Amino acid sequence: MGGFGSGRSGGRPTVERTACYVLSIGMLTGRGLRLGFHGDVILAWKDCRTEKTSLVGLLVDAREPRDAFVELFHDTRTSPPKAMHYRVRLLTTTPHFGGTRWWFACPRTGRRVAKLYLPSGGRQFWSRQAYALAYQSQREQRHDRARQKAQSIREKLGGPEYGNLTLPFPLKPKGMWWRTYERLRRKAAAAETVSDQRLFLLAEKLLGKPIGVSSKKGFWE
Repeated sequence: MGGFGSGRSGGRPTVERTACYVLSIGMLTGRGLRLGFHGDVILAWKDCRTEKTSLVGLLVDAREPRDAFVELFHDTRTSPPKAMHYRVRLLTTTPHFGGTRWWFACPRTGRRVAKLYLPSGGRQFWSRQAYALAYQSQREQRHDRARQKAQSIREKLGGPEYGNLTLPFPLKPKGMWWRTYERLRRKAAAAETVSDQRLFLLAEKLLGKPIGVSSKKGFWE
């Protein structure tokens, strides 16, 4: 009950929709993280759903670069919350222009990342990939890519440039094999379906409620 991902629909959850707490390397470097650093850091987030302020305590130890770590103390974002205490490794790389660049090692995947996330329902700070989180902008990009793909197929078949996808599908060009035409038609239809699905997801987000099948026509009229 109340775990991460419960009650979702419409593909991968997004960083924005799950109201993530984000722990970035920049937060630590801004508070003194450097080679040889050792100290405590307190960070605070306000849950936009419960209005509760959550504190995360960090013990940062970079005295030994090969064994550098951040020790985290915080409550889970489950119901009921539970106290968590664990370590996250710190990694370093050397940019071409010199200096030291810091990274987290994701506790779940070991992936080198600059940010860790604790979404609603989450237990630990993990990478975005570990939680399979997308950005809302990625959903918007999928809609655009799908629409462009459908439009390019129509143009290839002689349809108008920058045409409206509600126009009738172009007829088979003279000299084109029927199997080629039908294959392109199926690809265009699949791309248009993806475009429509993403568009409705964006509309639901803006309206703050699901759009029923019976109301879709009325919504766009």
